[in-house]
Amino acid sequence: DDLGFFVLNKASKQRHLWSPFLPDTFTISVNVAPPQLAHPSFGQNVLQILAAHGLKLSQIELEITETAAILPNHQSVDMLKDLNQAGLRVALDDFGMGHTSIHYLRELPLSKIKIDRSLTTSVENHANELIVKSILDIGRSLDIQILVEGIEDEEQLERFMSMGCFNYQGYLFSKPLSITAFPHFAQSLQEGGSLKPQHSINRYRPPTATEPNAASGNDGFEEV
Repeated sequence: DDLGFFVLNKASKQRHLWSPFLPDTFTISVNVAPPQLAHPSFGQNVLQILAAHGLKLSQIELEITETAAILPNHQSVDMLKDLNQAGLRVALDDFGMGHTSIHYLRELPLSKIKIDRSLTTSVENHANELIVKSILDIGRSLDIQILVEGIEDEEQLERFMSMGCFNYQGYLFSKPLSITAFPHFAQSLQEGGSLKPQHSINRYRPPTATEPNAASGNDGFEEV
């Protein structure tokens, strides 16, 4: 998938350009569709792209959307396991809403699970709350980091903290930032700034042709 490799290359290049003011442990997540994983040279291409920009495997995280209908084949899973053992992280997005949840959980070498916002924005629903708690228990048992999506107010934050979850994504922390706005944001955090309780940067979005530096989320990185 040429578009997928273009996005990965663009994100890797930007991560390299930001290296002077980001710690080595800072990771960028890049969305990958299951069909991309079926590309026969996917793993080799990933390694070549990261090497071309001087990145460690641990500085890029491949994020697979759980709601996608197509599952990776055995060759793709084996390739992901090899990349994971070499240091690359694999995250599962929108967890809990698709019919493939358990299959992904069983087969993929996951470092992170991102709980779908449809479960978290209406967590007052007793059934949703039980599902979220179950996912948290699974993460602890399998030593997989759990991230809660869709955090938009302090009440939500306090609710999930009381459940034992401490990794979040949502507008409570920041709206999507452009490539030009992100450096100031990151430097503020590096200097000890406390904009919001906890921050984590996710999901690269390439610039559009009409708005190369818009702060609307059409480009740059989504801040969580």
